[in-house]
Amino acid sequence: MTDVGSGAGSISRAADTHIVIRPHEDPELCVLECVTRSFQQPELVSIRFDWPLWSDVAKDPQVKKQGQNRHEKAAKDDQEADKVLLETLAGSQKWLSESQLVRTTGMGPTRISRAIGRAFQMESVATKYVKRQGRKVAVYGPTATPNMGIQLAMIGTHERAGQFASKLLYTVARRRYAELRQFSSSKFIESVGG
Repeated sequence: MTDVGSGAGSISRAADTHIVIRPHEDPELCVLECVTRSFQQPELVSIRFDWPLWSDVAKDPQVKKQGQNRHEKAAKDDQEADKVLLETLAGSQKWLSESQLVRTTGMGPTRISRAIGRAFQMESVATKYVKRQGRKVAVYGPTATPNMGIQLAMIGTHERAGQFASKLLYTVARRRYAELRQFSSSKFIESVGG
């Protein structure tokens, strides 16, 4: 507790008593924590601020864990990124590289990369490699899988899941037809000798 302040080492040697007020698990309360240099350590106390005074409360002093909000926020951000990724891929007329997804969605490269990884686990993103400027580049597009509706429900788009899945199936079918047509015509030209 004595390392709370800036320059904590010098502060801990200079004061006889350190008092810190931390957030309580109950949002209306706080926890008073004290450390003394020469006397017996006081117990933690739950307190409430009623203007203009602090008063003690007969409730177990449980300091709020800081990691909870961070993990909840990360999970919410991941859901949002997954939703944006799937909607962007379904709405696109072509396969998109990771850098194109970053520019299109406005999200950072790390966030997009993690969203693509999660989408691969759910089998809702397909990849292929194309040559761009002499380099082999991975491009991504949606796949129509049986669990797509389940995934859309999981990322919070219940009301739009059917509409999105229909659009996705149409987009995937149109892309596959175009690829097949291009492949068939190139094979035909090779067989004719053109």
